[in-house]
Amino acid sequence: SGFRYELHGRVGVGSGLLEALRDKADDLACFGWAQETDHGTVAGEARCNKHAGAAFREWMDSPDRRSHRPAGTTFVVERADF
Repeated sequence: SGFRYELHGRVGVGSGLLEALRDKADDLACFGWAQETDHGTVAGEARCNKHAGAAFREWMDSPDRRSHRPAGTTFVVERADF
């Protein structure tokens, strides 16, 4: 299972988001990429097995993960290697 995503909000340098994405991908045995865009978002693509892909998407959108996802960040499925 694979999906593309774009994260909006406070996601820039120093937010820890790229590192958190990489760590979670490692935990779930996913691979792909994530990068900051010129318009202040983080875009990426993840490839995982079906269960891990669903868990990764849920983690990115979960309000319980605010320690890894700064407040004001939203997750949109659209379009750092991990």
